[in-house]
Amino acid sequence: MKIKNIFIAIVIIVIAVAVIFVTKTSAPNRAAKKGVVVKQDKIKGKAAVAIPEKKVFQKGMGGLTVKAKNSKGGDIGLRVKAFRSEDRSSSVFVASFSSQKMQELSPGTYDIELDTVPAKIFKNIKVSEGSETVEDLGALTGAINVKALNSKKKAMYVLFKITYPKSNLTIATAAANRPFEIVSGVYDIEIETLPRQVKKEIRVDSGKETTLDLGIVSGALNVKAADDNGKDVRLAVRLRNSGTNTIIASGITNTSIEVAPGTYDIEVMSAPSQMKKEVKIAAGEDTNIEFIVNPPVSPSSVKAPPSAKKK
Repeated sequence: MKIKNIFIAIVIIVIAVAVIFVTKTSAPNRAAKKGVVVKQDKIKGKAAVAIPEKKVFQKGMGGLTVKAKNSKGGDIGLRVKAFRSEDRSSSVFVASFSSQKMQELSPGTYDIELDTVPAKIFKNIKVSEGSETVEDLGALTGAINVKALNSKKKAMYVLFKITYPKSNLTIATAAANRPFEIVSGVYDIEIETLPRQVKKEIRVDSGKETTLDLGIVSGALNVKAADDNGKDVRLAVRLRNSGTNTIIASGITNTSIEVAPGTYDIEVMSAPSQMKKEVKIAAGEDTNIEFIVNPPVSPSSVKAPPSAKKK
């Protein structure tokens, strides 16, 4: 009986030693992350050094990774089009892929087009067999931030157009009071206030935000129109330049209109039309004017004269 108990104890000890040995030998393998080779250090107590696993390519292929950063230094996710160079004057589309990720390509020289605003092309990028070409473009874009306040001194929803200087070629349309990423350069900015404002030759630098602070860009014009009974009448309103008499903005009666500061002639399209001249609009203030009007006659409300009776 004693011999049997001793035999069982020996078996248990052998199993325990085997479990401990397997656990210790497999622990480094579990610590190694996928795609990383762990180099063991001979000096006891030193941390292991992680070495990135070498990238493997299909036979006869290389790789291209395009990197770029925005105005805040963050990575930009862009669509990239790769064109393989045929000769000095032409190239052929090969692939479309995302920046920050490697794309396998056959060895050769490529032109790449990035879908920035506006699109930008980089030429003569070489891809070699069995290796990755990393095209790090650094800070590729800056930002333009047009700040504008309305008559209530709150952020105004207004669009602005970005155009090339000395041209009417529109690059993009964006909203005020938020940064808009764009390739570095010099641009004209057209703010769609009433009337429109234009800021010329605004420079945007890569990796920076250019702020165009317009302050309070408008006052509120309230044109009240009512008939003889005091009932509100909805009519079109025209704002004319007091000097040239040209129409520069329009709106509707009994509705507040945000208008750039200035002096205007205000015309209400009643029947007949009425006008008040040299009305001053001040930034951040309300201007109220009133008209007693007759609404224009609708053609459908005019009764045709009775037809003459035949004799």
